[in-house]
Amino acid sequence: MSLSLILAPIVDTHHAFLLDGDLELLEFEIEKFVSELAGYESSSPDIVKRKYESLGIDNARELSELHSVKSFSADGERIYIITTETLTHEAQNALLKLFEDTHAGHTFFLIVSSVERLLPTLRSRFHYINYSSDNAQIEREGSVKEKTISDKELLVKANTCVEASVGTRMKIIEGLIKEYESDKLGKQDLLFFIGALEKVVKKKVKDTDRKIRALRAILRAEQYMFDRSSSVKMLLEYVGLAL
Repeated sequence: MSLSLILAPIVDTHHAFLLDGDLELLEFEIEKFVSELAGYESSSPDIVKRKYESLGIDNARELSELHSVKSFSADGERIYIITTETLTHEAQNALLKLFEDTHAGHTFFLIVSSVERLLPTLRSRFHYINYSSDNAQIEREGSVKEKTISDKELLVKANTCVEASVGTRMKIIEGLIKEYESDKLGKQDLLFFIGALEKVVKKKVKDTDRKIRALRAILRAEQYMFDRSSSVKMLLEYVGLAL
């Protein structure tokens, strides 16, 4: 399956896509998708292309500045195609804010050589696509048979968790754990949910002690979600109780 066919049904529902693998192949496929299906000319000022060996803090700041500049198109759309071998930790932390508050109509494609080099907190901001010329597929960490909860529903659950009682919150968490254990949700889905919790906590929780406690638990879960020795069940329950 071509990358264009994978992206076409989902490009309007996500603002940031993460791809890893052959950099030149992925860059070519993304540019092809943007020109053929998204209808952009390669010379359009609303297509921002950047290529780095290592994306550093100055590069991250430049991208943030470009993001703040008004789009040339009437509908406010802009596409960013960013290709890099690696990103420094300083740059990744700087980009977190950008991907939390992306302008409507702005779409990012971040192409890296290996997703394992990214901080879990930054990974959680993206829709991850594992693509190769031989076998293209959307990969949710682990083997997902059939995803039963959409990203939109995960966002709703995140809002409910923060505002609900402990009992209701833990029931939601238990439901997500069951979906994960039955291979209907992957770790990337759970990381998306945890990232959504972080946004809601920062926005809605006014009590300072509660906010600090919740954000510490969320950060810990993000850090250890992909650690093979960690228990996903324990991490989610830990976050649920900390909220």
